[in-house]
Amino acid sequence: MRPGKENSIVRYGQIGAAAVLALLFFPVVALAEEPRDAGVNAGEQPKESSGGGAGQQPETDSGGDAGQRPTEDSGVDAGEPPTEDAGVDAGQAADAGLQPNVDAADRTDVPKAKLPPDSVSSDRIDDTSAKRETPSDGQAVYEIDTAEVTGYRIRATDRTTGFAETIEFEQARKTMTTLSEVLSKLVGVQVKTMGGLGAYGAATIRGSTPNQVPVFLDGIQLNMGGFSVVNLGDFTLDTLESVEVYRGNAPLRLGTGGIGGAIVMKTRRFEKAAAEVAASYGSWDTWRAQGLYGDDIVGINTLAVVSGQHSDGDFKYYNRRGTPNNTDDDSFVRRSNNQHSAATALLKLNREFDAWDVSLMDEFYFKDQGLAGIDHMVGKSEATLESLRNAINLRVERPLNDALVLDLDLAYLILSERYDDLSGSVGTGHQDNHYWTDGVSTAAVLETELSREHVTTYRIGCRYEHYDEEALNLSEEEQQDPSYRVKTEFGAEHDWEPVDTLHIVPTLRGEVHYSHFGGGPTRALLTDFEATSVTDFFFSPSLGIKYEVVDGLTLRTNGGRYNRTPDLTELFGDRGGVVGNPDLKAEAGYNADAGATYMLIGRSFLDLLRVDAAWFTSWVEDLISFEQNSQETVRPINIDSAQIHGFELGLRVSLFELTTLSGNYTYFYGVDRSGIERFDGKELPGRPPHEFYARLDVGKTLRYWGLHGWTDVDYAGKAYVGRNNFEGFVTKHLFVGAGGRFELPRLGLSLTLEVKNLLDALVFKNDGGDWVAMSDYNRYPLPGRTFLATLHWQWL
Repeated sequence: MRPGKENSIVRYGQIGAAAVLALLFFPVVALAEEPRDAGVNAGEQPKESSGGGAGQQPETDSGGDAGQRPTEDSGVDAGEPPTEDAGVDAGQAADAGLQPNVDAADRTDVPKAKLPPDSVSSDRIDDTSAKRETPSDGQAVYEIDTAEVTGYRIRATDRTTGFAETIEFEQARKTMTTLSEVLSKLVGVQVKTMGGLGAYGAATIRGSTPNQVPVFLDGIQLNMGGFSVVNLGDFTLDTLESVEVYRGNAPLRLGTGGIGGAIVMKTRRFEKAAAEVAASYGSWDTWRAQGLYGDDIVGINTLAVVSGQHSDGDFKYYNRRGTPNNTDDDSFVRRSNNQHSAATALLKLNREFDAWDVSLMDEFYFKDQGLAGIDHMVGKSEATLESLRNAINLRVERPLNDALVLDLDLAYLILSERYDDLSGSVGTGHQDNHYWTDGVSTAAVLETELSREHVTTYRIGCRYEHYDEEALNLSEEEQQDPSYRVKTEFGAEHDWEPVDTLHIVPTLRGEVHYSHFGGGPTRALLTDFEATSVTDFFFSPSLGIKYEVVDGLTLRTNGGRYNRTPDLTELFGDRGGVVGNPDLKAEAGYNADAGATYMLIGRSFLDLLRVDAAWFTSWVEDLISFEQNSQETVRPINIDSAQIHGFELGLRVSLFELTTLSGNYTYFYGVDRSGIERFDGKELPGRPPHEFYARLDVGKTLRYWGLHGWTDVDYAGKAYVGRNNFEGFVTKHLFVGAGGRFELPRLGLSLTLEVKNLLDALVFKNDGGDWVAMSDYNRYPLPGRTFLATLHWQWL
């Protein structure tokens, strides 16, 4: 073992010891803590306070309660249809009580001190009806003078000046739906996968690259070190409560602002004692098992979730044998070495100490999978990949007074991969590599309310990232030295409300990056690179405006500048099919959008009508784009300039508390403006100009039983693979799905049957008239018709 390289077993031991000590801290302190006053016992709901209370969250209706039994709704599977607003539970009233636990992502909206609780359901929430009062205990609370309850819950994403949406997973967890599938069906979002359950998946927003989309898990940014692209295939809905997607402008509380937007995943939360189990089975020997238990233990709100899944992934696909000009050897074959097995565990603890709210989260994930490679590798690939993720987050929040709320976060994140391709079947050469990134981050958010019209949020954060890779089949002299990066972020966001229906929100962000590259051999480039250090400073101003013209009609517009430095593997890495480029420069993007949201709620047979429309544009300098540079590998390059324009349209209609039609359409036009003759004016690769999704839900849940059915269509148009826009090399897909669920609400039981790619669409004709496989990535086929069944039981 070379000097400075820690043994992996020792590292894992240190991590485990740290986690155990942190977990032991909670019961020890809880037992020593004196009973709280104000008559609130452990596990009871505290009184409503001005900032929502330290770490407090308004109680939601059945669309978001972990472990809560289904209740009668309008036939809308709230967490399941990944459409513009998944928080619609028509006909249900939301309670106004507060819960003792809340996740960081719940605080990514405009300042809490200016807004009534999330659980308020009204045709229009007028801030003039929410008065701040000061009761005898000195805490500020909201008193809602008038609020017509209609079953629509105002979300954090509804409150921002930007275009965003929240998707809840209560119903989706009763199926084998994946996070990649949910996100791919959202307006303005494209998720490219490499085929099948558990396969690699990367998200782009409004034509951005996956690297330009920061992804958060309970406030912890997962883009780190050598892993700037977050693999969505490594996340299961079993441990997730919801996801927020910000297209373009994102709140300051998140920290880093992405060129494309941001994705915020929130783990499941404790709301009351609950227990549930679920089991799924289907095509390709696919199975999944999940269990949850939540209760108040010695005054600590405790939630534990475990989940496991497996799939052989040996679906049938159309193989061109790597000879596009010869169709004689084309045939349908089975995918091989495409199996995976994964396990996830989540533990969350929450405790209040007087005015302090303290919560601890530990999320662990491990996956072992085969790497099938591109289409013509029938029975050839023996490559494997082991992935590990462990995220630990400690959060402390308290109101300092009626006008100040302080939020402190401390997080530790580990990302590790073991890539074994000694046969040389997927990447370049014979590799057996271990990639390791770990980082510590801390952040402080202070929210101050100067007056009702002026609320300012300040944020400062710092993160240390360490990246190391070791070629286990090479000598110590052939290893690259570790690298590290220190990021310091600071910013301020001011919400000015000159009139009740107008919000003007300027934001200033600053970032300082100090990066040290260890140097050493770069095998993919067949050269050595000397150790070097670089300091970068980025300044990112933005402005957002939201104006409610009349009841139900809201206008939004935003503009800003954003930056992204290339990650360490983009510069120097060699990770299978991706090789580095040390000449890369940082990206800079200028974004602007404008649009409107119209909502009509509770009118006769019309439960809900919601229409969202937005135009967006961006100009990116030194865009980092991946270009195929050999038969099996891609390499990042800078495009001097790129221009992106597009239009988004979302629709949701609910009728008679029985039927819901939802859908969205995205038009995208991205063009290369590099000035290079053979590329200038051509479409940016990998971005389909037309995407469409539609879903029809019909169903009803009554007191003793419920029956639901749905069908959907998912279409992504032709997208070029390379900058040359060769007509024969394109990707495309068109899938139809259907499903049904039978429920026994009083027993907490449900049985769901679903079929994906109902029409068994496997091929399409490219512009050259040749048959090619349906795919997101060129030569990585997608599965055909897939049957799945899920039994779900929840009680307590």
